Amino acid sequence: MPVNKNAYLRYQLINELLQKKRYPSLKSIIEYMEGNDIYISRSTIEKDLDVMRNKFSLPIEYDRYKEGYYYT
Repeated sequence: MPVNKNAYLRYQLINELLQKKRYPSLKSIIEYMEGNDIYISRSTIEKDLDVMRNKFSLPIEYDRYKEGYYYT
């Protein structure tokens, strides 16, 4: 399945946030997207994180104690 331009922009913003902020939650990722005029659902963010992990082999993990995502 090809990735569209909007998806690449979302991946870039998620990457930016993961590099800037330690352990951003899904809610803070969505708020960051909205701050950049991108309005998407929680499930879209979850799918984007999954694509970033599996297709692009980025080491993204979720810390359940800190309730956020991070690069390993």
